[in-house]
Amino acid sequence: THLPFESIINQVFYYPIGMMFSQALGQMPSRKILVLGASGLLGSHVFDTFAKRAETIGTYVKSTEHSNDNMYQLNASNHGDLDSFILDLSPTLVINCLGLTDVEVCESRPEASWQLNTAVPTRISKLSKRRNFKFIHISTDHFYSELRIPRNENERMTPINQYGYSKFHAES
Repeated sequence: THLPFESIINQVFYYPIGMMFSQALGQMPSRKILVLGASGLLGSHVFDTFAKRAETIGTYVKSTEHSNDNMYQLNASNHGDLDSFILDLSPTLVINCLGLTDVEVCESRPEASWQLNTAVPTRISKLSKRRNFKFIHISTDHFYSELRIPRNENERMTPINQYGYSKFHAES
């Protein structure tokens, strides 16, 4: 059975991402949410969920199936464009769903993987501290686990490929 994304979020508030979303929404008197990568698989669900609750702006790189006035084309790898977009928008929350997720491309082009999966989130994190907005970064499960069970964010992680490596370093 497939549950709508909003139902999943509502049911998993005990889980870290649900708590982050819940806390982020609950602590914002004025809610302007920016979803980076809103045209992707995860980002489109995040965008649709938050658009029901607050003013939500999304970004896409090349194209989007969303027919929404709140979707904007943005090449987040261009740091000047990224900074200007965020500063002009003045969001209260930025949710980063961006990522170069094609594992084979990440292996053959590690610099592109590093740029989008590490440099961009690091830049947004620094900007969030300077401009005082909340920042949620969505990472990955491409880590080795001896137990092969879901792990929490405090466990020691070992990336299993270039994609996991680039996402891991965005968190450190």
